[in-house]
Amino acid sequence: MVKNNDYDNLREEILYSRKAQDTFTMFLYTSVITILGFAFELQNLYLFLLPIIIIVPVAIKVADYRRTIAYIAAYMIVFLENDYNKWETDNFEFSKIYPRKGMEKLIHILENYDAFFLNVVCASVFIRMVVYNIISSNLTNLFLDIILSIIAIFTCVLIFIVTRTYSDYQNLKVLKLSGWLRFNTIKMKEENENE
Repeated sequence: MVKNNDYDNLREEILYSRKAQDTFTMFLYTSVITILGFAFELQNLYLFLLPIIIIVPVAIKVADYRRTIAYIAAYMIVFLENDYNKWETDNFEFSKIYPRKGMEKLIHILENYDAFFLNVVCASVFIRMVVYNIISSNLTNLFLDIILSIIAIFTCVLIFIVTRTYSDYQNLKVLKLSGWLRFNTIKMKEENENE
């Protein structure tokens, strides 16, 4: 009975983490689109970078929720799943047999790389406007603009790496699963030695 209660509580924690991801993503879209609207309206070069200040921490927070979900799911497989409750095990096995292909893979990419795509849009518009200023011989703040362009490119790379690392739930689950299995083996060995 305790196992089923733990299982249900951890399933709830996974659902909470999923909802939190969705909430952060909706906040991300709303704030970035609003700021970009002001930036285009005011034609202020530096406002195009403002969304990056929001995108980076939100992308990292969403990645952490994905890591948490994989961590909990792997724990459930190793310690709690049985013949009655096998969602995580069955889901894991199903994903190995039927990996995402075609349109399903495209949807997965668009869903998981949204922060990266938004960051690329902001960085691209900013850099395009910097290049336009250079071509137009408007060289005021050139050094600052170049530094900010480099930072914008760096944030694109950073978000891509974070997203790539934490977007594939099944691969994350494999890593966490191997960790929990090792932990369980060590724990069982210690319990046997203490008997």
